[in-house]
Amino acid sequence: MAYWTGLVLAAIAVAFLVTGWRRRQAVRAERVALGYAPGDDTPQRRNPYSSITVLGDAMPPIIAVALGFVGIKAVFFYAALGGGIFTVVDLAGFLALLGGYGAWMWWHSRYRFAEPGVTAQPAAPETTSGEPEPAEATSPSDAADGAPGRRRAA
Repeated sequence: MAYWTGLVLAAIAVAFLVTGWRRRQAVRAERVALGYAPGDDTPQRRNPYSSITVLGDAMPPIIAVALGFVGIKAVFFYAALGGGIFTVVDLAGFLALLGGYGAWMWWHSRYRFAEPGVTAQPAAPETTSGEPEPAEATSPSDAADGAPGRRRAA
């Protein structure tokens, strides 16, 4: 029973990986059902003008670097202190936990479910010059600012 901490951490890491992978597969299946190409893995944007969306796109690499830093520190201190508290299995479980959480977080931030009512946009028809035709404004507010689909604060 000496390795129980490492085994529990490894089990949690596996749970992170399984739930993250299931979410990825569910979002990809939803996107195919909405009409996107099966290999199209571009992130869904719930509101592309939101600062939260920008933060959601910027944070995964920062968190991955932080998890890598914590992992390097853990290995360094394990080696420097001679493994006094943890065993090698415990260290491996902790590193697996960091990796599992990093993968889970990356998949949850990259694969987002579409907003209700959002479907794939058909390709814009091309003009005779080979350039796409400008999109038509769908509401008076779209015509006013020239950016169709932009959400406006009330």
